[in-house]
Amino acid sequence: ALIKYDGRNVGDDVINGVMLFVTGYIVLLGAMSVAMTLFGVDMISAIFAAWTTLGNVGPGFGFAGPYGSFAEFASLLSDTAEPFDHIVFDTAPTGHTLRLLSLPKAWSGFLADNDRGASCLGPHSGLKMQEARFKSALEALSDPARTTVVLVTRPDKGAIAEAARTSEELRDLGLNSQRLVVNGVFHASEQTDLVARAIEDLGRQALAEMPESLRALAQDQVPLRAFDTVGLPALRALLKPGDAPVAPPTSVTVEQLENV
Repeated sequence: ALIKYDGRNVGDDVINGVMLFVTGYIVLLGAMSVAMTLFGVDMISAIFAAWTTLGNVGPGFGFAGPYGSFAEFASLLSDTAEPFDHIVFDTAPTGHTLRLLSLPKAWSGFLADNDRGASCLGPHSGLKMQEARFKSALEALSDPARTTVVLVTRPDKGAIAEAARTSEELRDLGLNSQRLVVNGVFHASEQTDLVARAIEDLGRQALAEMPESLRALAQDQVPLRAFDTVGLPALRALLKPGDAPVAPPTSVTVEQLENV
């Protein structure tokens, strides 16, 4: 049968090319999934990790998704976990993280109202175990003696508004020990540069109009630097006064490489 697209017949070479691509995609997906299982990853996580990598489709299921990542993080906060001096949980201030933090309360209501013994997420016994783990993690995160939430924003109205929204939602979840970091604060080095001064004024205006909920937090400002913050020397120079340049890596000539 002929295949038409936009009123025109599709050639056999195009059809063969599409079939070859789809077949190769499926074969590669299967091969990557099987390879990951050889390293101890469960099949569901392996399939969706391979799929999200190949298709760039975002979070998946199992440990390839935000639930799995947070479950792994929650296990670090349990009483039986290996003790660490510091645990850093770096995450974007999006709905995924905030919804995961609210899971214990949501699960409690669901399990109390559902008497069927199972759900689409699994049996109630398994959910009870996860509920206890997440509840313990949330209690650790809500303890100001153990946890500080650092909100990072920029001197921009949109970014500051997002940080304020996140701060309020975290307070609703009981995470009240918060600190604000304003990253990339621009300071004009030449006051005669009108464009640079205008950019600096925009940042100052955004900071001046910061919501009171954020203004009340302990605050740190990190200036915008003219060098890449890669490597220990750059990180040490990041908070030093003035634009301390970071020495570039030593260049290597072709002649030197030939003598290696």
